[in-house]
Amino acid sequence: MSNIVVLCVNYHCEEETVRFVKHLATLPGSGDFHVVVVDNEAPCGDLGGKDPFADLRHLELKVDLVSSKENLGYFGGARLGWQHFQSRAADVPDWVIVSNTDIEIIGSMQGLKEAKEIDRDLLVVAPQIVSLKSGSDQNPFMNERPSPTKMNLYRLIFGSYPTSLIYNLAHEGKSWVRSLRSPSIRGSGAGRTLAARAIYAPHGAFLAFHSDYFLRGGTLDYGSFLFYEEIFVAEEVRRLGGKVLYLPSIVVHHREHVTTKAFAQLIPSRRLLKAQAESAAYCYNHYFRSK
Repeated sequence: MSNIVVLCVNYHCEEETVRFVKHLATLPGSGDFHVVVVDNEAPCGDLGGKDPFADLRHLELKVDLVSSKENLGYFGGARLGWQHFQSRAADVPDWVIVSNTDIEIIGSMQGLKEAKEIDRDLLVVAPQIVSLKSGSDQNPFMNERPSPTKMNLYRLIFGSYPTSLIYNLAHEGKSWVRSLRSPSIRGSGAGRTLAARAIYAPHGAFLAFHSDYFLRGGTLDYGSFLFYEEIFVAEEVRRLGGKVLYLPSIVVHHREHVTTKAFAQLIPSRRLLKAQAESAAYCYNHYFRSK
C-alpha cells in the first residue's frame, strides 16, 4: 500500500507533466509514492506512433495514466484520478496530494510524517509555496474565513467582464509591487524559521490531504470547473470539524508558467474569466449566502 498518492492533471502540457513526475521519482522516499496522471481532453486516434508519456513507463515509480476525452478542470480531473485509485486500492493512503505540474518540491516531504504530531485535528497541510514569479510565499491563501459580504463582492466583481478584467490586472500589479518591496524567500531553507499554524484556506497549487479527511467524509467533489478550489477545501475542512495546517517546513517552488503563459495570466481570456465568475458565484451561493 502506497503511503502517498499524488494526483496531477495534464492539460496539453505533456512535457511539463513528464518533468514533474520525473522530479517526484528523484525525491527521498519516492518508493512510497503512487502517482496518478489524469490527461484532460486526451487526444483520440492515431498519434503517429508518438506517446508523450512514454518516459513515465520506465520510471522506478508507480505511475498510472488515466485519460479523459473532455476537459474536467483541475479538481474534476483530480477527482477522476482519485476514483481510479480507489477502484484499485482497499485502503485510504496516509496522504493524498493534489498538485499542479509546474511545481518542484525542495528537499523532501518528510514533514508530512510529523504533521499530525503538531496538530491532531489537521485534515489538510498547506506547505510554503514560493512563487518563482514574485519570490513570495503563496500560503496562507487566506488566514481567516471571509465574510459573506466580501464573498458577495467577489461574485459581483467577477460577474462582469470589464470589472473582472480590471480586478485581475490590479491584482497582478499589486503582486508585482509587493515582489519589489518584499525580500525574496526563494531559498530552500526559508521555511525553517517560520512557525506552523492553523489557517482558513490553503493555496490550490499543492494540497496535502490526510487520510482522516476522506475517512471523515471529505471529498474532491467541487461543483465548479476551475478557480476557488481553495474555498471548497477550506469549507470541507470546516464542515468536518478539522483544521488546515500551514506547514512551512515543507517548501515547494511554483513556476506559474513564468515564460510561456505570462501574457495569458496578465490578460485572461473571456473563457477563463467566465469560469472565475461561475466559481465565485458557486462558492458564495453554497457556503456564504444566508439560507
